[in-house]
Amino acid sequence: MNSAERSLDHGWGRSAPCSRTAPFGPGLAQRADILAAISALAPGGDTSIGDGVEAAYQTLAANGTSFTDHAIVVLTDGLENQPKFLDEVSGLIDARTFAIGLGAAQEVSTSALTKLTNGTGGYLLLTDALGTDTDSHFRLSKYFQQILASASKDSVVTDPSGVLPASELVRVPFELTEADIAATLTVLTDVSAVDLKLETPAGDVIPEADLAALGVSVQHGTNMIFCRFRLPLPVGVGAHGGTWHAHLRANEGALREETDTRRASAEKDPARRADLGA
Repeated sequence: MNSAERSLDHGWGRSAPCSRTAPFGPGLAQRADILAAISALAPGGDTSIGDGVEAAYQTLAANGTSFTDHAIVVLTDGLENQPKFLDEVSGLIDARTFAIGLGAAQEVSTSALTKLTNGTGGYLLLTDALGTDTDSHFRLSKYFQQILASASKDSVVTDPSGVLPASELVRVPFELTEADIAATLTVLTDVSAVDLKLETPAGDVIPEADLAALGVSVQHGTNMIFCRFRLPLPVGVGAHGGTWHAHLRANEGALREETDTRRASAEKDPARRADLGA
């Protein structure tokens, strides 16, 4: 990717073995494989960060010619207590390496992870203690989005967060320049009930249904909307540099359906019923 690409990451609302997958094909063909691998993870109390790093390195080596850029992301929730340890595998790493420590500084091996990322072009992020506030809810997802942008040589333009009222339109501004060649808008939500429109610097508002005809890729994932477009966008004389806006509005029908589903499942769970305000 070109370094002039931009990324907008937006959130609204409230140690394991590595899994090897083939290089992604068209249409994210391996998404189901990755989700299945994540769902199959089961914490066992052992933290062998070196084993995970070694497995990641072997995966990169096996598929090395299939990717333009390479990066390793290490996610750990505690201190090392089983071999292999990081010191045993640090000499293997020749790819950009990022680390996410799940917890406060005293709960993760920050010195070892810093040593692992230094000099690779990557960096270390700590989640700190996670609470029930909006920022905590999306922090880990945002970290992965930030690392993806860094590994792809993109620049994060803005990273706001907040609550989307059920009946209100929220316009989120972001700046693009004439030098940018593409932009990616990522909307993270706790409920998949958000409608998206794109507003150009000239004030043209484009509904999601019309974006595909302009070459814009819009994909809906689990609690996520991913919108990617090249610049200039073929609207008017060509929409390029200036202040753009993402229009976000709750889809009341989808929100009502989600609320009814959650209320029904909470009937046998007093804690969840109280959380829904039932």
